[in-house]
This record gives sequence, C-alpha cells and structure tokens, in this order.
Amino acid sequence: MKNTNQNSIVVQNYFNAFEKGAILYILDSFHPDCKIISVRDGQREKHQLHGTYKGKENAKQFLENIFNHFETKLFTVEKIIAEENLVFAYGQF
Repeated sequence: MKNTNQNSIVVQNYFNAFEKGAILYILDSFHPDCKIISVRDGQREKHQLHGTYKGKENAKQFLENIFNHFETKLFTVEKIIAEENLVFAYGQF
C-alpha cells in the first residue's frame, strides 16, 4: 500500500505545474509505462486530443495537444481525495 498523503502531493504538484504550463516538470510525474485515456480508449491521429496515449513520449504529446487545443482562462483544483493508490481531483477548467 502506498502512502495516501504522498499520492495526494504528487497530484497536487502535477496540477500546480499544469497551471504554469511546465510540461517537462509535469512529465516527471508520469510513470515510463503510463497509459492515458482521453475520453475514449482507441487509436488517434498525432494531433487529435482524444484517444489513447502510452508511455512518456505520448504523455508529452497529450500535454502538448491540451495546450494547443485550449486557451485556459480559469484553472482551479477544488479538492483532492486520496485513498491508497487512487487519487481523485475535481475543479474547474
């Protein structure tokens, strides 16, 4: 079992870096074998936002796609809840 508080800190640091657009710092929080599913699991074109991303290089593409598709005017994390290896965050984007 992982330290629940430490997991919450990792997620909070991720969102702090995300708010600043610090892609390289954000990537440090991803596992080398990470898998990101944006809206749906499946193939996607390189610059298409939704679909599956596997590994850190594709995680970088995911972040670049987010920053290229959205002009962020508000970014607020209201609450982070952690229990064992599961962390849930909600807010406004």
